[in-house]
Amino acid sequence: MTPPEHQAKGHRGAGPDGAAWSYLEEKHRWYERAATVARLRYQVTKVAQLVLGAAVPVLVLLGDQEVLTAAIAACVVVAEGMQQLFQWHASWMRYRVAAQALDRERMLFLSAAAPYDGADRERVLVVRLDALLAEENAGWAEVTRRGPGGRDGAAP
Repeated sequence: MTPPEHQAKGHRGAGPDGAAWSYLEEKHRWYERAATVARLRYQVTKVAQLVLGAAVPVLVLLGDQEVLTAAIAACVVVAEGMQQLFQWHASWMRYRVAAQALDRERMLFLSAAAPYDGADRERVLVVRLDALLAEENAGWAEVTRRGPGGRDGAAP
């Protein structure tokens, strides 16, 4: 339903019921979910690394635990390799920034603030969303191109 303040300004049909609004909501939900998943993967991986890494010197002191110590140390290395490969921290930050930018556009649109204060506000929303998402996609492409550890993906 279109808020009364939008109807009063002659913006009937260009409110939260429109296609642009649905697009905004769909993208916002995706970025919120993606940010949460990336954050959880990053944090679980890092906590596991800390706990397992701290266990290694304890096992060394206990002695006669060579196989277990080596296996735990290998798990720490694998967990770090996964973080470098999948870039969960960078994804979490990028997705969170995108979700916050979408929140900002949502609030500007709902309050009919500039640049959403004209009769073409739904078109402006689509154009701004497209620019915002293109920028985020370019950031993703750059991280992917650089590869693990922030290096260029080209072979040495």
